[in-house]
Amino acid sequence: MQTSEVAVESAKLSKYKSIINELSEINYQTLKKLLCHLNSIVSNCYQNHMTVTNLAVVFSPTIMSMRQEDEQFPDKHELVVVMDLISHYRYLFEVDPNENQKDMIIRQKMEELQQLQSVKAQNAGNFHIPFFIHNLEGESNNIQVSNYTTAQEIVEFAINRKWLSGDHSKWSVYEIICNQDLQRPLHYAERVFEVALQHSQFPCSESNALCIKPNSLYRGVLNLAEQPFSLFSEIFYGDRLKQFRKASAEFSNAKLTIYKSAEGQRKLGTWNIEDIKWYIGAEKSRIPPTQWPITFLELDATRKHDQWASKGFGKVISCLSSQERDKWVAAMLLGQYPRDLLPPEKLIDI
Repeated sequence: MQTSEVAVESAKLSKYKSIINELSEINYQTLKKLLCHLNSIVSNCYQNHMTVTNLAVVFSPTIMSMRQEDEQFPDKHELVVVMDLISHYRYLFEVDPNENQKDMIIRQKMEELQQLQSVKAQNAGNFHIPFFIHNLEGESNNIQVSNYTTAQEIVEFAINRKWLSGDHSKWSVYEIICNQDLQRPLHYAERVFEVALQHSQFPCSESNALCIKPNSLYRGVLNLAEQPFSLFSEIFYGDRLKQFRKASAEFSNAKLTIYKSAEGQRKLGTWNIEDIKWYIGAEKSRIPPTQWPITFLELDATRKHDQWASKGFGKVISCLSSQERDKWVAAMLLGQYPRDLLPPEKLIDI
Protein backbone atom coordinates (compact mmCIF):
# COMPACT_ATOMS: atom_id res chain seq x y z
CA MET A 1 0.00 0.00 0.00
CA GLN A 2 2.87 2.35 0.78
CA THR A 3 4.28 1.77 -2.71
CA SER A 4 1.24 3.46 -4.27
CA GLU A 5 2.28 6.72 -2.58
CA VAL A 6 5.75 6.82 -4.17
CA ALA A 7 5.88 10.00 -6.20
CA VAL A 8 8.38 8.93 -8.87
CA GLU A 9 6.63 6.68 -11.37
CA SER A 10 9.67 4.61 -12.32
CA ALA A 11 10.57 3.98 -8.67
CA LYS A 12 7.01 3.01 -7.86
CA LEU A 13 6.85 0.50 -10.74
CA SER A 14 10.20 -1.00 -9.76
CA LYS A 15 8.92 -1.49 -6.24
CA TYR A 16 5.74 -3.16 -7.52
CA LYS A 17 7.86 -5.44 -9.68
CA SER A 18 10.06 -6.41 -6.76
CA ILE A 19 7.05 -7.31 -4.62
CA ILE A 20 5.42 -9.33 -7.42
CA ASN A 21 8.61 -11.32 -7.97
CA GLU A 22 8.50 -12.43 -4.34
CA LEU A 23 5.18 -14.23 -4.92
CA SER A 24 5.06 -18.00 -5.16
CA GLU A 25 4.95 -19.42 -8.69
CA ILE A 26 1.25 -20.28 -8.46
CA ASN A 27 0.26 -16.85 -7.14
CA TYR A 28 2.53 -15.15 -9.67
CA GLN A 29 0.99 -16.95 -12.66
CA THR A 30 -2.56 -16.51 -11.34
CA LEU A 31 -2.06 -12.76 -10.91
CA LYS A 32 -0.42 -12.53 -14.34
CA LYS A 33 -3.34 -14.27 -16.09
CA LEU A 34 -5.92 -12.17 -14.27
CA LEU A 35 -4.18 -8.88 -15.05
CA CYS A 36 -3.66 -9.95 -18.66
CA HIS A 37 -7.41 -10.45 -18.97
CA LEU A 38 -8.24 -7.15 -17.28
CA ASN A 39 -5.72 -5.32 -19.44
CA SER A 40 -7.39 -6.71 -22.58
CA ILE A 41 -10.78 -5.53 -21.30
CA VAL A 42 -9.43 -2.02 -20.75
CA SER A 43 -7.98 -2.01 -24.28
CA ASN A 44 -11.59 -2.32 -25.54
CA CYS A 45 -13.13 0.16 -23.13
CA TYR A 46 -14.45 2.21 -26.05
CA GLN A 47 -16.80 -0.71 -26.72
CA ASN A 48 -17.44 -2.20 -23.28
CA HIS A 49 -17.19 1.04 -21.25
CA MET A 50 -15.02 -0.73 -18.66
CA THR A 51 -12.26 1.77 -17.90
CA VAL A 52 -9.31 0.94 -15.69
CA THR A 53 -11.00 2.82 -12.84
CA ASN A 54 -14.22 0.80 -13.18
CA LEU A 55 -12.30 -2.46 -13.19
CA ALA A 56 -10.25 -1.41 -10.16
CA VAL A 57 -13.46 -0.75 -8.21
CA VAL A 58 -14.77 -4.21 -9.09
CA PHE A 59 -11.61 -6.26 -8.66
CA SER A 60 -9.66 -4.53 -5.91
CA PRO A 61 -11.65 -6.36 -3.16
CA THR A 62 -10.53 -9.64 -4.77
CA ILE A 63 -6.94 -8.73 -5.49
CA MET A 64 -6.30 -6.76 -2.30
CA SER A 65 -6.86 -8.22 1.17
CA MET A 66 -6.01 -5.30 3.42
CA ARG A 67 -9.55 -4.06 4.07
CA GLN A 68 -11.36 -4.44 7.36
CA GLU A 69 -14.48 -6.61 7.44
CA ASP A 70 -16.76 -3.63 8.04
CA GLU A 71 -15.43 -1.74 5.00
CA GLN A 72 -17.79 -2.01 2.05
CA PHE A 73 -15.76 -0.13 -0.55
CA PRO A 74 -12.05 -0.10 -1.40
CA ASP A 75 -10.07 2.95 -0.32
CA LYS A 76 -8.15 5.12 -2.74
CA HIS A 77 -4.84 3.32 -2.08
CA GLU A 78 -6.30 -0.02 -3.13
CA LEU A 79 -7.75 1.54 -6.26
CA VAL A 80 -4.43 3.14 -7.18
CA VAL A 81 -2.56 -0.15 -6.71
CA VAL A 82 -4.98 -2.17 -8.85
CA MET A 83 -5.11 0.55 -11.51
CA ASP A 84 -1.30 0.54 -11.64
CA LEU A 85 -1.16 -3.25 -11.88
CA ILE A 86 -3.63 -3.31 -14.75
CA SER A 87 -2.15 -0.39 -16.65
CA HIS A 88 1.47 -1.54 -16.37
CA TYR A 89 0.87 -5.28 -16.62
CA ARG A 90 3.31 -5.83 -19.49
CA TYR A 91 6.19 -4.06 -17.74
CA LEU A 92 5.57 -5.64 -14.33
CA PHE A 93 5.50 -9.18 -15.75
CA GLU A 94 8.11 -8.60 -18.47
CA VAL A 95 5.79 -9.73 -21.25
CA ASP A 96 7.94 -10.28 -24.34
CA PRO A 97 7.00 -8.87 -27.78
CA ASN A 98 5.93 -12.30 -29.10
CA GLU A 99 3.43 -12.66 -26.29
CA ASN A 100 2.19 -9.13 -26.96
CA GLN A 101 1.71 -10.01 -30.61
CA LYS A 102 -0.13 -13.20 -29.67
CA ASP A 103 -2.51 -11.27 -27.39
CA MET A 104 -3.13 -8.74 -30.13
CA ILE A 105 -3.99 -11.45 -32.67
CA ILE A 106 -6.35 -13.14 -30.20
CA ARG A 107 -8.15 -9.86 -29.54
CA GLN A 108 -8.46 -9.15 -33.28
CA LYS A 109 -9.90 -12.60 -33.93
CA MET A 110 -12.33 -12.20 -31.06
CA GLU A 111 -13.49 -8.87 -32.45
CA GLU A 112 -13.94 -10.39 -35.91
CA LEU A 113 -15.94 -13.25 -34.41
CA GLN A 114 -18.15 -10.84 -32.47
CA GLN A 115 -18.77 -8.80 -35.60
CA LEU A 116 -19.63 -11.94 -37.57
CA GLN A 117 -22.03 -13.11 -34.87
CA SER A 118 -23.63 -9.68 -34.86
CA VAL A 119 -24.15 -9.81 -38.64
CA LYS A 120 -25.60 -13.32 -38.41
CA ALA A 121 -27.96 -12.23 -35.65
CA GLN A 122 -29.14 -9.29 -37.73
CA ASN A 123 -29.68 -11.45 -40.82
CA ALA A 124 -31.29 -14.40 -39.06
CA GLY A 125 -34.81 -14.92 -40.36
CA ASN A 126 -34.38 -12.46 -43.24
CA PHE A 127 -33.89 -15.00 -46.02
CA HIS A 128 -36.77 -15.61 -48.40
CA ILE A 129 -36.69 -18.88 -50.35
CA PRO A 130 -39.25 -19.86 -53.03
CA PHE A 131 -41.04 -23.19 -52.53
CA PHE A 132 -43.27 -24.85 -55.10
CA ILE A 133 -46.28 -26.97 -54.14
CA HIS A 134 -46.85 -30.42 -55.73
CA ASN A 135 -44.76 -29.62 -58.84
CA LEU A 136 -42.70 -26.86 -60.46
CA GLU A 137 -45.62 -25.59 -62.53
CA GLY A 138 -47.28 -22.36 -61.53
CA GLU A 139 -46.10 -19.76 -59.06
CA SER A 140 -43.85 -20.47 -56.11
CA ASN A 141 -44.46 -19.27 -52.57
CA ASN A 142 -41.76 -17.27 -50.81
CA ILE A 143 -41.19 -18.45 -47.24
CA GLN A 144 -39.01 -16.60 -44.77
CA VAL A 145 -36.42 -18.90 -43.20
CA SER A 146 -33.42 -18.71 -40.91
CA ASN A 147 -30.16 -20.62 -41.08
CA TYR A 148 -31.74 -23.28 -38.89
CA THR A 149 -35.17 -23.81 -40.45
CA THR A 150 -35.73 -27.50 -41.13
CA ALA A 151 -37.63 -29.23 -43.92
CA GLN A 152 -40.26 -30.38 -41.43
CA GLU A 153 -40.86 -26.80 -40.26
CA ILE A 154 -41.47 -25.80 -43.89
CA VAL A 155 -44.05 -28.59 -44.27
CA GLU A 156 -45.83 -27.54 -41.08
CA PHE A 157 -45.80 -23.91 -42.21
CA ALA A 158 -47.40 -24.89 -45.54
CA ILE A 159 -50.07 -26.95 -43.76
CA ASN A 160 -50.87 -24.06 -41.41
CA ARG A 161 -51.24 -21.80 -44.46
CA LYS A 162 -53.72 -24.32 -45.96
CA TRP A 163 -51.44 -24.88 -48.95
CA LEU A 164 -51.43 -28.57 -48.03
CA SER A 165 -53.81 -30.87 -46.22
CA GLY A 166 -53.48 -34.11 -44.30
CA ASP A 167 -50.89 -35.57 -41.97
CA HIS A 168 -47.55 -33.74 -41.99
CA SER A 169 -45.68 -37.07 -42.25
CA LYS A 170 -47.11 -37.63 -45.74
CA TRP A 171 -45.30 -34.59 -47.14
CA SER A 172 -41.64 -33.80 -47.75
CA VAL A 173 -39.56 -31.01 -49.20
CA TYR A 174 -37.92 -32.28 -52.39
CA GLU A 175 -34.75 -30.90 -53.91
CA ILE A 176 -35.15 -30.88 -57.71
CA ILE A 177 -32.11 -29.97 -59.81
CA CYS A 178 -30.55 -30.19 -63.30
CA ASN A 179 -33.68 -29.33 -65.29
CA GLN A 180 -35.73 -31.72 -63.14
CA ASP A 181 -33.56 -34.71 -64.11
CA LEU A 182 -32.54 -35.33 -60.49
CA GLN A 183 -34.53 -35.18 -57.28
CA ARG A 184 -34.40 -36.31 -53.68
CA PRO A 185 -36.59 -35.88 -50.58
CA LEU A 186 -34.93 -33.90 -47.80
CA HIS A 187 -34.73 -35.56 -44.41
CA TYR A 188 -37.18 -33.86 -42.05
CA ALA A 189 -34.32 -32.45 -39.92
CA GLU A 190 -32.31 -31.13 -42.88
CA ARG A 191 -31.80 -27.36 -43.00
CA VAL A 192 -33.35 -25.89 -46.12
CA PHE A 193 -31.18 -22.78 -46.29
CA GLU A 194 -27.99 -24.84 -46.66
CA VAL A 195 -29.61 -26.86 -49.45
CA ALA A 196 -30.84 -23.78 -51.33
CA LEU A 197 -27.45 -22.12 -50.97
CA GLN A 198 -25.81 -24.93 -52.95
CA HIS A 199 -28.14 -24.53 -55.91
CA SER A 200 -26.11 -21.67 -57.35
CA GLN A 201 -23.10 -24.00 -57.51
CA PHE A 202 -24.94 -26.76 -59.39
CA PRO A 203 -25.55 -26.96 -63.17
CA CYS A 204 -28.67 -25.23 -64.50
CA SER A 205 -28.80 -23.16 -61.32
CA GLU A 206 -31.77 -21.13 -62.58
CA SER A 207 -33.94 -24.27 -62.75
CA ASN A 208 -32.95 -25.80 -59.39
CA ALA A 209 -35.76 -25.58 -56.86
CA LEU A 210 -37.37 -26.84 -53.69
CA CYS A 211 -40.83 -28.36 -53.90
CA ILE A 212 -43.23 -29.65 -51.23
CA LYS A 213 -45.01 -32.77 -52.43
CA PRO A 214 -46.23 -36.19 -51.22
CA ASN A 215 -43.48 -38.54 -50.14
CA SER A 216 -44.42 -42.09 -51.05
CA LEU A 217 -40.76 -43.05 -51.27
CA TYR A 218 -40.16 -43.22 -47.52
CA ARG A 219 -43.26 -45.33 -46.93
CA GLY A 220 -42.13 -47.76 -49.60
CA VAL A 221 -38.68 -47.93 -48.03
CA LEU A 222 -40.16 -48.90 -44.68
CA ASN A 223 -41.65 -51.99 -46.31
CA LEU A 224 -38.09 -53.08 -47.07
CA ALA A 225 -36.82 -52.24 -43.59
CA GLU A 226 -36.66 -55.86 -42.48
CA GLN A 227 -34.21 -56.69 -45.21
CA PRO A 228 -30.49 -56.37 -44.37
CA PHE A 229 -28.92 -52.99 -44.97
CA SER A 230 -26.44 -54.68 -47.31
CA LEU A 231 -26.74 -55.08 -51.04
CA PHE A 232 -24.60 -56.33 -53.93
CA SER A 233 -25.62 -56.18 -57.57
CA GLU A 234 -24.41 -55.69 -61.13
CA ILE A 235 -24.79 -52.17 -62.46
CA PHE A 236 -23.59 -49.77 -65.10
CA TYR A 237 -21.25 -47.18 -63.61
CA GLY A 238 -20.48 -43.77 -65.06
CA ASP A 239 -18.02 -41.16 -63.78
CA ARG A 240 -17.54 -39.46 -67.15
CA LEU A 241 -19.97 -37.82 -69.54
CA LYS A 242 -21.68 -40.43 -71.80
CA GLN A 243 -19.28 -43.12 -70.59
CA PHE A 244 -20.69 -46.13 -68.73
CA ARG A 245 -19.09 -49.48 -67.97
CA LYS A 246 -20.36 -52.73 -66.59
CA ALA A 247 -19.46 -52.94 -62.92
CA SER A 248 -20.81 -54.05 -59.58
CA ALA A 249 -21.79 -52.12 -56.48
CA GLU A 250 -21.99 -53.05 -52.83
CA PHE A 251 -23.62 -51.31 -49.91
CA SER A 252 -22.59 -52.61 -46.51
CA ASN A 253 -21.87 -51.06 -43.10
CA ALA A 254 -23.15 -47.69 -44.37
CA LYS A 255 -20.51 -47.66 -47.14
CA LEU A 256 -20.95 -47.62 -50.90
CA THR A 257 -18.28 -49.46 -52.91
CA ILE A 258 -17.97 -49.67 -56.69
CA TYR A 259 -16.01 -52.57 -58.23
CA LYS A 260 -14.59 -52.72 -61.73
CA SER A 261 -15.95 -56.20 -62.48
CA ALA A 262 -19.22 -58.02 -61.85
CA GLU A 263 -17.36 -60.42 -59.60
CA GLY A 264 -16.46 -57.67 -57.14
CA GLN A 265 -12.78 -57.46 -58.02
CA ARG A 266 -10.68 -54.28 -57.90
CA LYS A 267 -12.33 -51.37 -56.13
CA LEU A 268 -12.95 -48.23 -58.11
CA GLY A 269 -13.98 -46.28 -55.04
CA THR A 270 -15.52 -46.43 -51.58
CA TRP A 271 -17.64 -43.73 -49.93
CA ASN A 272 -19.22 -43.46 -46.50
CA ILE A 273 -22.93 -42.75 -46.83
CA GLU A 274 -22.60 -39.61 -44.68
CA ASP A 275 -19.99 -38.24 -47.10
CA ILE A 276 -22.21 -38.27 -50.19
CA LYS A 277 -25.45 -36.72 -51.37
CA TRP A 278 -27.49 -38.87 -53.73
CA TYR A 279 -30.38 -38.24 -56.10
CA ILE A 280 -32.85 -40.38 -58.01
CA GLY A 281 -32.20 -39.91 -61.71
CA ALA A 282 -29.33 -38.66 -63.85
CA GLU A 283 -28.71 -35.87 -66.32
CA LYS A 284 -30.25 -36.74 -69.68
CA SER A 285 -27.09 -35.50 -71.38
CA ARG A 286 -25.17 -38.40 -69.81
CA ILE A 287 -27.39 -40.92 -71.63
CA PRO A 288 -27.60 -43.57 -68.91
CA PRO A 289 -27.95 -47.10 -70.36
CA THR A 290 -31.04 -47.93 -68.26
CA GLN A 291 -34.12 -46.07 -67.03
CA TRP A 292 -33.26 -46.45 -63.35
CA PRO A 293 -30.18 -44.36 -62.53
CA ILE A 294 -29.03 -42.95 -59.18
CA THR A 295 -26.57 -40.04 -59.08
CA PHE A 296 -24.33 -39.45 -56.10
CA LEU A 297 -22.07 -36.51 -55.33
CA GLU A 298 -19.28 -36.23 -52.79
CA LEU A 299 -20.11 -33.52 -50.27
CA ASP A 300 -16.67 -31.96 -50.55
CA ALA A 301 -16.69 -31.93 -54.36
CA THR A 302 -15.22 -28.70 -55.69
CA ARG A 303 -15.93 -29.03 -59.40
CA LYS A 304 -17.23 -25.90 -61.04
CA HIS A 305 -19.78 -25.53 -63.80
CA ASP A 306 -17.29 -25.92 -66.64
CA GLN A 307 -15.94 -29.16 -65.15
CA TRP A 308 -19.44 -30.56 -64.65
CA ALA A 309 -20.22 -29.66 -68.26
CA SER A 310 -17.28 -31.74 -69.49
CA LYS A 311 -17.46 -34.66 -67.04
CA GLY A 312 -21.07 -34.70 -65.96
CA PHE A 313 -22.69 -33.99 -62.60
CA GLY A 314 -21.57 -36.47 -59.97
CA LYS A 315 -21.21 -40.22 -60.46
CA VAL A 316 -24.01 -42.46 -61.73
CA ILE A 317 -25.15 -45.96 -60.77
CA SER A 318 -27.52 -47.21 -63.47
CA CYS A 319 -29.54 -50.09 -62.06
CA LEU A 320 -30.84 -52.98 -64.18
CA SER A 321 -34.47 -52.76 -63.00
CA SER A 322 -36.83 -50.54 -61.06
CA GLN A 323 -36.96 -53.11 -58.25
CA GLU A 324 -33.17 -53.08 -58.03
CA ARG A 325 -33.13 -49.28 -57.87
CA ASP A 326 -35.75 -49.28 -55.09
CA LYS A 327 -33.58 -51.68 -53.09
CA TRP A 328 -30.60 -49.37 -53.50
CA VAL A 329 -32.62 -46.34 -52.42
CA ALA A 330 -33.90 -48.27 -49.40
CA ALA A 331 -30.44 -49.48 -48.43
CA MET A 332 -28.91 -45.98 -48.61
CA LEU A 333 -31.79 -44.28 -46.83
CA LEU A 334 -31.87 -46.79 -44.00
CA GLY A 335 -28.10 -46.79 -43.81
CA GLN A 336 -28.12 -43.02 -43.44
CA TYR A 337 -31.15 -42.79 -41.14
CA PRO A 338 -31.55 -46.21 -39.48
CA ARG A 339 -33.77 -44.98 -36.63
CA ASP A 340 -35.30 -41.65 -37.60
CA LEU A 341 -36.24 -41.78 -41.26
CA LEU A 342 -39.72 -40.42 -40.57
CA PRO A 343 -40.52 -37.42 -38.37
CA PRO A 344 -41.87 -38.17 -34.88
CA GLU A 345 -45.64 -38.38 -34.54
CA LYS A 346 -47.27 -35.16 -33.47
CA LEU A 347 -49.23 -35.24 -30.24
CA ILE A 348 -52.91 -34.48 -30.60
CA ASP A 349 -54.66 -32.44 -27.93
CA ILE A 350 -57.84 -34.10 -26.71
